[in-house]
Amino acid sequence: MFAPTLLGLAIGCAPQALPAAPQPDPGVAASWEGGSVDFLRFERFLGRNFRGKQLGVQALHHLLQIQLVEIEASIAGIRVSDEAIAALVAKAHAQASEGGIDLAANLRERRISVEEFANLMRGSLLHEELVRRALEMTAEQKPTPEQLIDWSNKRTEELMAAASNATEGYALDLPPYRVSLPELGAVIRSALPPLRLREYLEQLVLEEILLQWAQQNSIVLGADVLEAEIAWRRKRVEENPAFSGMSYEKLLAAQGSSVETVRHSRELRASGLMRLYSEHEYDEAWFDRLDADEILKFDLQHGETREISWLLLHTVKKKVDPLDLDFAEATAELISYREEMSSAADFYRLAKELSEHAPSRTNGGRLGWVHRAEPGVVDKNVLQAAFSLGIDEISQPISLTGGMALVMCHQVRPSPGKSEFHQLVRRGLHLTLRPIVLERFQTRLAY
Repeated sequence: MFAPTLLGLAIGCAPQALPAAPQPDPGVAASWEGGSVDFLRFERFLGRNFRGKQLGVQALHHLLQIQLVEIEASIAGIRVSDEAIAALVAKAHAQASEGGIDLAANLRERRISVEEFANLMRGSLLHEELVRRALEMTAEQKPTPEQLIDWSNKRTEELMAAASNATEGYALDLPPYRVSLPELGAVIRSALPPLRLREYLEQLVLEEILLQWAQQNSIVLGADVLEAEIAWRRKRVEENPAFSGMSYEKLLAAQGSSVETVRHSRELRASGLMRLYSEHEYDEAWFDRLDADEILKFDLQHGETREISWLLLHTVKKKVDPLDLDFAEATAELISYREEMSSAADFYRLAKELSEHAPSRTNGGRLGWVHRAEPGVVDKNVLQAAFSLGIDEISQPISLTGGMALVMCHQVRPSPGKSEFHQLVRRGLHLTLRPIVLERFQTRLAY
């Protein structure tokens, strides 16, 4: 389905308002004290970052549809009239208007020109005619969306498979089919909303600014810093309950990447340089100036950690089903389970059988390693109980939002030493530091 799919990229993401900000010169995506990035380079950056990811795969598929239609239509000698294109453009505007969308404004937001959109509609008509001929349909018959998709998918399947072996600078390099990273990035840029584009543009600018800063200060980014960043990421993934015990390697694989790919990425280099920058920003004197509340806040985030498990039962305020549990029933049930538990193996067995928290149930209720403050991941009452338990001790039933739970503490890691603690605090402040760096270098962004 050629045109509807591409049109979906153009109008699928509603624009998001951004606060007013200084704009770079026309044609420049970003500028700062000492450098700038044009849109071609930004699109190359987007193409490199999204290659292999879901949106990047979709964008590549759209571009291949365009090439496929153009090449096969040329071979077949198929042409479409300007009048037919104009009629289809008018129809697209009418359909968008019926859905409450100003298509012209939306295309301007996505930086798709009138000529580019008309060319998409031309491709749609060529696509229909190619499928019509392939299926030996009459001129009056119109291919269904399923037939259009099937025709394209059969021809692009081999091309998409070859994308993983594309040469440097290309998303696909299998002549006559070729898609460069900037071409891929241009489609991504038309699809993403401004706030997302700003995030990626900031990332690209930070890479340049931090490299510039390192050169100006004769700072060398060593392999030890990059490995420390990888180790930090691995630890955060493995200990974060939100990932249910998934390893960093498995998480990357699910994203179509690998540790080796990350190790040679510009993004890792930027994170490594940010580590070095943070050592200058948050030096020992900065830590000496922290008051007691600030030190406590960082200790809650980066201090002692505990490996914990839980067994969760959902509760309701008003029973509508005999199987529903109210607060008192859930408490009584958990107490009975607790009496059956004499070891970690018992807790594991019962949690795997009875816990109503699906992500952790398959792993015997294990939430992994947590700090006292694990924002947005673990209920604060669970954390409070976990840090009051001894090793292999099981809590009494704990009340939390929408349920009751038993908690068990398996292991305790004491707070790290001073040097490691300071490094953890600095790494945790990277997101806070990003806008500070951009402001110091007087960065101006197009979004």
